[in-house]
Amino acid sequence: MSERRRFHLNLSLMTPGQLRTSWRLPDRDPVAYLNVEYFRRLVRIGQEAKLHAVLLGDSPSLGGGIETSPQAGIDPPMLFANLSAGTEGIGFVATSTATYNDPYNLARRYLALDHLTGGRGGVNVVTTFAPDAAANFGLAAPPAKEERYRRAHEFLEVITKLWGAWDDDAVVGDRVSGRWADPGKVHAIDHHGEFFDVRGPLSIPSSPQGRPVIVQAGGSDGGLSP
Repeated sequence: MSERRRFHLNLSLMTPGQLRTSWRLPDRDPVAYLNVEYFRRLVRIGQEAKLHAVLLGDSPSLGGGIETSPQAGIDPPMLFANLSAGTEGIGFVATSTATYNDPYNLARRYLALDHLTGGRGGVNVVTTFAPDAAANFGLAAPPAKEERYRRAHEFLEVITKLWGAWDDDAVVGDRVSGRWADPGKVHAIDHHGEFFDVRGPLSIPSSPQGRPVIVQAGGSDGGLSP
């Protein structure tokens, strides 16, 4: 008998939507993409439909189409921390770039999201080629594609190590002895690579699901390769 395969249904909350000029329709709010109630309604629809997760893309630059439509909106991890309140079961997958982020800060932010959602957090790590984004971080041009993907692979290696730096039983919580945690079960990762040198560990223990889910939303060879 062939192995049974499962797939997961997710709702992509693209900013500002699939039809970028929909703000021109009657009774539409031109700045709805900044309204948390707008996104809360979409998440409720996804939850009622029994979808597995909602996903939100992002870019670290404004982009060139602002004359006719909104561009990237509220920082996804921050937005999802708000939207997750009052929901059950549905996951929250936010997008962040490995090209212009630091792995320690991002690992800490997404582990916090996973704690706040009760183990329903996920991260879609992308590379960013937009020249506007490069200029925002002091670069004359974006790094070459091969370099961006090498950095992204190492980025994922580092955040995964950081998320695993606390053993599951590191927190002791012994009220009698006053011992809160076992330092021997909280480990430095001592990562030294091409792009990053990170000692670790993170300042908070593992989340209810161990670590956030890592999602790949693209289809390029570099993104799909292990």
